[in-house]
Amino acid sequence: VYGAKHVGGQPFAGSTESVKAISLDDVKAWYGTHLSTTNVAVHVVGAVSQADVIKTVGPLDAGLPSVGLAKPGYTVAKR
Repeated sequence: VYGAKHVGGQPFAGSTESVKAISLDDVKAWYGTHLSTTNVAVHVVGAVSQADVIKTVGPLDAGLPSVGLAKPGYTVAKR
């Protein structure tokens, strides 16, 4: 629709060549820059207690770096 020279005409996940060119160091650098406790959100929906959510999901961020911003607290929707 857009053509190969337009940004909308590019594959959003990269080309075969660009994906093959990604190194382990590239992946580690991306995760180090983009994945931290301050920019990851986990949404839980259903009949589950706040305590169960914290017990199950809380440890997932233990291995993530923090970029110095305050982590949001857990909130429970009113029934």
